[in-house]
Amino acid sequence: MIQGILGIVIFFLLTIGLFNILNINFLSITNEGLNYLMSEKKVNIKEKVNIIKGKKKENYIIEQIKKVSYILEVTNKKKQLPLIFAIACICSLAGISLCVAINNIYLMPILAIGLFLVPFLVMEIQMNLYKEELTLELETAMSIITTSYLRTENIIMSVKENLDFINPPLQQYFKDFLINTQINPNIEYSLKILQNSIENKIFKEWCEALISCQSNHTLKTVLNPIVAKLSDLQVVNNELDMLFSKPKNDFLTMVGMVVIGIPFLLLINKNWFIAILTTEIGKISLAVGTTLIFYSVFRVIKLVKPLEE
Repeated sequence: MIQGILGIVIFFLLTIGLFNILNINFLSITNEGLNYLMSEKKVNIKEKVNIIKGKKKENYIIEQIKKVSYILEVTNKKKQLPLIFAIACICSLAGISLCVAINNIYLMPILAIGLFLVPFLVMEIQMNLYKEELTLELETAMSIITTSYLRTENIIMSVKENLDFINPPLQQYFKDFLINTQINPNIEYSLKILQNSIENKIFKEWCEALISCQSNHTLKTVLNPIVAKLSDLQVVNNELDMLFSKPKNDFLTMVGMVVIGIPFLLLINKNWFIAILTTEIGKISLAVGTTLIFYSVFRVIKLVKPLEE
């Protein structure tokens, strides 16, 4: 096993050296692969109908890449997608190399795919945290602006009065709104731009109500219920966080114990450790266990994401 790992390390070092000698950019190679995966494939009408009806799902890996691409676009970090894809490819190669080193062909596709998806999983977790923070900031911003607007019936004045109380990155969107109103006197057009700048359904509904208020100020009474809806959503998310906190921590503890337990077997019972790495049953058991770990982690991340509506 040690010889196998040393061989893999030497292989990677030689590959890096060869890339430097030939002046090959690894990022450019991975970027080409990313462009190929993201390119629109020809799909017949029947397949399109099945995808819309939910009878046929898009390739999971491509779905995750598109999801992260959307996340980076929302957070104005779209240029980082090739780097994340390159990191995912390196993780996948590392998983394949480990399987070669321990001579476990059953584990190879599992680690290759599982480790490839890990960077995208990390980005999804960050997006969930971003959404929680954004919801909290939106609740404050929409509340204080709505209060001012009910008094002044002037959305520009209301935003100006409260701009200093709005925290970044949300503050920049409202600054852009004020700049747009100076360039184009059409307030409805500027509100439409503001509405499309933030991906939050309740915020979009609030902007839509403000657009309607520009032609009919009596509709301003619908603004407070919309803000209250966001407040209720925040309360529900906080309750869900508290509800899922202990099960999530218990799950992560169990996963950690399982992962650490495999190398720890070398100290407890060397024969068991050797059996897992060398016998066919041991290799299959390791592959099945790794599959269950990856599947359960992906499912938990999907279940604990914050509500958006």
